[in-house]
Amino acid sequence: MARKRSSQKGRIALKGDRLTLRFAVRDGQRPDGCRECREFLPIGITQEQAERIRVERMQTINRLNNSLLVQPVMTVQSGGPGKTAFTLSVTRRGVSCTR
Repeated sequence: MARKRSSQKGRIALKGDRLTLRFAVRDGQRPDGCRECREFLPIGITQEQAERIRVERMQTINRLNNSLLVQPVMTVQSGGPGKTAFTLSVTRRGVSCTR
C-alpha cells in the first residue's frame, strides 16, 4: 500500500512589523500528528522576496514531512529478546502465554 504524501504551501503572515512563514510539521508526539511552526523572515524584505523564501523553505519542509525518518506515532518498547508487544501485554494481564 502506498504511503500518504502531503504537500502544503505554507503562508506568509505579518506579526507586528515582521513577515513570518507559518507551516505545520509532522510530530508523532502530538495527538493530532502535527505541530504548527512560525519562522521569522529577514527584516526589510519585500513580499516577492518572502514568496521566494516560502517556496524554497516549503520544498524542504514537505520533503521532511513525507520522509520515512519522521518518528512514528506509535512505538513498541522492547521487553527483551524474544518478547513481542503481544506477549508483553498478555504477561502484564497475568495470562499464561505458551508457544
